[in-house]
Amino acid sequence: MTNNEPPVFSFYALQKKLAAYLTEQQIASIVRAFLFAANAHDEQFRSSGEPYVTHTVATACTLADMHLDPETIMAALMHDVIEDTAYTFENVSQEFGVKVAELVNGVSKLTQIKFESKAEAQAENFRKMMLAMTEDIRVILIKMADRLHNMSTLDSLTPQKRYRIALETMEIYVPIAHRLGMNQFKVQLEDYGLKAMHPWRYKILEKHVNQARGHRKHLLEKIENTLIKNLAKFGITPSQIIGREKSLTSIYRKMRDRGVPFSEIMDIFGFRIIAATVFDCYHILGAIHSVFKPIPGKFKDYIAIPKTNGYQSLHTLLFGPYGVPIEMQIRTREMHQIAENGIAAHWLYKVQTAQGGIQSKTTAWLKNVADIEGHSGDSLDFIHDIKMDLFPDEVYVFTPKGEILSLPRGATALDFAYAVHTEVGDHCKQVIVNRRTVPLSYPLLNGQSIEVVTSDKILPKPSWLGLVVSGRAKAGIRHALKLEEEFNAFKAKKTLTRPKKQKPLVIIHSSKGMNLSFAHCCYPIPGDSIKGFYNAAHKINIHVSHCDHLEELIKQKNHGSWVEVQWSPQIHGFFPVRLTVIAQNNVGVIAGITREISELGGNIREFNMHETANLKVHIEAVVEVQDRTHLAKMMRSIKHLTYAIRVVRGTNGKE
Repeated sequence: MTNNEPPVFSFYALQKKLAAYLTEQQIASIVRAFLFAANAHDEQFRSSGEPYVTHTVATACTLADMHLDPETIMAALMHDVIEDTAYTFENVSQEFGVKVAELVNGVSKLTQIKFESKAEAQAENFRKMMLAMTEDIRVILIKMADRLHNMSTLDSLTPQKRYRIALETMEIYVPIAHRLGMNQFKVQLEDYGLKAMHPWRYKILEKHVNQARGHRKHLLEKIENTLIKNLAKFGITPSQIIGREKSLTSIYRKMRDRGVPFSEIMDIFGFRIIAATVFDCYHILGAIHSVFKPIPGKFKDYIAIPKTNGYQSLHTLLFGPYGVPIEMQIRTREMHQIAENGIAAHWLYKVQTAQGGIQSKTTAWLKNVADIEGHSGDSLDFIHDIKMDLFPDEVYVFTPKGEILSLPRGATALDFAYAVHTEVGDHCKQVIVNRRTVPLSYPLLNGQSIEVVTSDKILPKPSWLGLVVSGRAKAGIRHALKLEEEFNAFKAKKTLTRPKKQKPLVIIHSSKGMNLSFAHCCYPIPGDSIKGFYNAAHKINIHVSHCDHLEELIKQKNHGSWVEVQWSPQIHGFFPVRLTVIAQNNVGVIAGITREISELGGNIREFNMHETANLKVHIEAVVEVQDRTHLAKMMRSIKHLTYAIRVVRGTNGKE
């Protein structure tokens, strides 16, 4: 599009993509969002001179290629409206619904808050985006598409700004793309980053690769024909053989790490063989090894043990014709789709593995992100811990039950304890690796079986920070040390000043914390008036202020001491609470109640039901909610069911 063409022309390409998978009614809603964005960004232009809305349309086009849902496409078109125009969250919500507004807000920077430094502003904006991502993965998909287009249009910016944006991309967005299994995004972002940060190196490397492509075309054809011919002898007809060229960044990294010139990098080309089944993958591997000799130590089985981001494939490096090494990747069609598109494969292909593999792994990582955020002192700590957690190199180890855990390369026995659970790490007494007790600083190796022994008498020490490498472990240790320091400081102050009624004040920022537990006798949630009880095990038990059990504990002076606790204005996580429902014993009553809880974002921990003599059911459930407002909405929703008679919150075992 030229600078003189009206913005509506940029929308035609998007409309064509949408027509391939959306209804006319859905497209009509997206057209409204485009017109809203075009009006909001009217008279705003990019550094290239193009109307600003061309950028948001390009972002939406990338997501349309991935067959994302209408809400995501609308949010992509308006993703800079709240940040860069006079329109607010309420404006977007009123026009397009709360969910679209939340997606837009999730990718918007905090422009109304003044920060002490640019680093703090960047960290706080990143923290905001990551928290929004833990609530809805589509936030990061929009941000990735936004960043991809920005990286492709850096030429109009100054060299300094190009370098700054590229560095941020390489440090944050490339690792996130890797973690989400979005290889196409990762490769493109890396190459754009290399071009922006090292333009001359990129240009020279691109020239050499183009020359090598012409020289080696005959060699690649010969290898492919040999593969097809020999696989046929084994009765194997692969679905597809794809000759591929490695990315410039991958080649550059090999040259840099090995300290060799381009002429010595031989494996710049490789093959992907797409098989019909997993069995065929291994069958093909055996056949290939009978044709081309494998290079020892260069075989990796990511089908049996997938990468953290859900990636699955067989990798082998072979001695090819004329001594040229050939990299082979063997995978099924479904594995290939996930390898290229990661979490987005769920929308683009609706594959089963995306549901059970990549999505479950992504969910586990997002929970880890939320856990790190809950234990990080500030946004700078958070971004530091997340960067550590995004390192792609991993070590795979086994729990005593045979479950596989992945940890960053260099992880220690103490890292493993924190990976199991923050509480396990906080009270880690010793670690047993392959039936042998090892120090907490012991570096882990692939395939080891590990068991952790805990003790309530053990608490984190400052020296532990030097024993771990994972972001989750460091955040957990720092959080524990901070709580202990605050409480010790209070006790010291109390000894000096001896105030009559002063109590330590603990601010609760999250549902997770090594020194915090939420009492099951009264199930406190944000919004409740609360008190805390500091027991002999150095844990603070949170109770509702009127909890009978708390009053009993306070009377027992040898049991511990009570402390003042307070909810943070911005609290994260979900908290258990007991609900009692009395309903008519109709068909589908259980399904209806659980559906209402699920649709409002609640999670059911416990669910017990018994019938009464008068044809009614008495249901006791423990559900996870965000706060009292969330609970109230849930209770109202259940009360609206025609068969619901009574819905109350239970505390202390009473209604």
